[in-house]
Amino acid sequence: MSHMSNWIGIGVAVALGATALLVAIFYPAPLNRSEQTISPYTPANPDVEPGRYTRAFVDAAIERYDDEGREAALAYYNSPESVDGQWYVFIADEDGRIVAHPTVKDNIGRSLNEVLGADINGYRFGDEMLSATEEGKWVDYSYLNPARRNQQEVKHTWVIRHDGLLFGSGWYERSEDTEYYAKSNPAGYTQAFVEKALSRYEVEGREATIEYYNSHSSVDGQWYVFIIDESDVIIAHPTIPENIGQDLKGPLGTDIYGKEFGRELIAVTEEGQWVEYFYNNPAKDNRRETKHAWAMRHDGLIFVSGWYEVTAITDFLLPPEAFDYLKVR
Repeated sequence: MSHMSNWIGIGVAVALGATALLVAIFYPAPLNRSEQTISPYTPANPDVEPGRYTRAFVDAAIERYDDEGREAALAYYNSPESVDGQWYVFIADEDGRIVAHPTVKDNIGRSLNEVLGADINGYRFGDEMLSATEEGKWVDYSYLNPARRNQQEVKHTWVIRHDGLLFGSGWYERSEDTEYYAKSNPAGYTQAFVEKALSRYEVEGREATIEYYNSHSSVDGQWYVFIIDESDVIIAHPTIPENIGQDLKGPLGTDIYGKEFGRELIAVTEEGQWVEYFYNNPAKDNRRETKHAWAMRHDGLIFVSGWYEVTAITDFLLPPEAFDYLKVR
């Protein structure tokens, strides 16, 4: 009897051991968060843990780089296939120049040390990014969200240096500041547009800035920047080149109602000032409208941009000859 009991005990022990082995194989104990391998495809939920998902997204880019090489990795991260909603990877080379950017192709070849590295508020996020090491760092700034029609939002970007290159990706968050500087709020967007011009001036200098704001590429719909020099003469105007060289104390600085807006513009300080007058809107075939201009003095120059608004007076009460008058001003 005791001999049979021993065999029964051995059988039970074997059965329990086999069961434990099967459980261990098919139902492994969960790893601690610090032990989990982060992958953009599995454990991280972008809606619940956007920060963790962002880091995983960058890690996956580095793995692709190591597995496939530089050329293949750059080709992939310059393609729309690499974009996942608001997530995409950008890559900068050893000199800080963008070599991969799938959502804004114009950024390729541009340097984070230059105007590209400043947001609409003038914050130099590019310098912060370029200081990243192999340990990585977070950098917050305002940027275009491709998942929301390129609206300006706060971007939380994880950047890490690997093999001399800088890999980055980020997620977006709306805030009161980004709402204020969005195009849906034209006054805020206008102020940001001028701040961007000041940042360009600080980075690229006077000559390059004037050249840029005399080019059509500086125009964004109804928004453009014109620049006034120390003698109150316009030295940059991308939509009406004929204005260049004209003094705002002269006829150019008076609108069709006789308002001497030019004298108000040249009286602004570094704190900035709003000036309203009637002018032609380049986004609407130079249609006459009320212009709300934000002007700021900086390093002796005056930088101005504005947004337009249709009013009963500008839309209906102006005679046809007034429109012709405006078109050449």
